[in-house]
Amino acid sequence: MKTVSDYRRAFIIALSVLGAIAIACVIYLLMPTSGSAQQKEQQVQAARAQLHADETQVLPLRGLDQKLDRSKQDIGAFYNNQLPQRYSDITAALNDTATKNHVTLSNVSYKTDAADVDDLQRVSMRATLSGSYANVMRYIDAIDHARPLF
Repeated sequence: MKTVSDYRRAFIIALSVLGAIAIACVIYLLMPTSGSAQQKEQQVQAARAQLHADETQVLPLRGLDQKLDRSKQDIGAFYNNQLPQRYSDITAALNDTATKNHVTLSNVSYKTDAADVDDLQRVSMRATLSGSYANVMRYIDAIDHARPLF
């Protein structure tokens, strides 16, 4: 039969083995592994690169609402300042330019078509010009640069 000292010795051996296993587990948990740290660093770098790419992609969209408002104002100003509102505006501009360039304008006819843009109408004009070659060329150049836009 086993004595108490045999049981005590077996208990101390078992306790020593369990203590050694516990110490090994604590050391394992506290010891940083180099592979996981490198993986985490790579993940952080990849996330930073993705953030930079996203910021670069979104940069042109910043302030888009103000840009849209400004574009609407610019389009309205263009319609009001550059495009004639009535046929009489077209005729007056053509006649004024003809007078300034010493050209006679006759037989002016207009033809209207639908335009590709809403609220606009395409107007085709046919006219007879008379004058010297230089004056006619100046007249055509003046019409190209005139306000309203032709």
